[in-house]
Amino acid sequence: MYLAERGIVVLTPDLAGLLGGEAAQLNCVADVVDDVAWLAERSASSDDALSGLVDPARIGLAGHSAGGAISFEAAINAQNTTIPVAAVALLDAVPWDRTIARAAGFPAIPFASWRSEPGPCNADGSVRFLLSGLPFPTEDVLIVGGTHCDPENPSDALCALACCRSTSGRQTLYQQFLYLFVRDALQAPPVPGEPQEYEAALDAADTLGLIVRTPAGAGTGGR
Repeated sequence: MYLAERGIVVLTPDLAGLLGGEAAQLNCVADVVDDVAWLAERSASSDDALSGLVDPARIGLAGHSAGGAISFEAAINAQNTTIPVAAVALLDAVPWDRTIARAAGFPAIPFASWRSEPGPCNADGSVRFLLSGLPFPTEDVLIVGGTHCDPENPSDALCALACCRSTSGRQTLYQQFLYLFVRDALQAPPVPGEPQEYEAALDAADTLGLIVRTPAGAGTGGR
């Protein structure tokens, strides 16, 4: 809703069976790649409700938890199609071993990852192993005090029971970082009254001690 209210077309895929094993995971990856092509096709159709609303050269993916793994792998697969993904954002992603093994093949597109404090629900911050394998420099951005529920907005009691409750301040950080990254990476039209550029928002949060930024990816020595 937050992105849509700011002029960004948003599709939330139904990743049915996401936790049903590797076959289900791979089906979800394939479904997301198909969704990207489907959006482009609808936008190109003059009699469709989405006609002209989606630029096929500016489609990005974002995912939380296992959804981050799906987004990451779908972005790799989509590069071999006529509609490659243009940007990817991970919100406390929990990659599988297969996802981590594929990191070296990730395309050099705008990329961001934010994570919460290590814990059981984010596999002790395992996204760090994914970041270390990327073929380009990036950043590991830790939301200080963050829980696995914070990227959800709104979150619910079930997540709080399993992964510790979210707080509005940390939810806001995830939300703002996602919007600003997508806006800058995909060159979305600015909205009056919105915060500064993504990198400036990171700098401000870093100065306030709200995040910890660590170099990651190629040339940084890994983790």
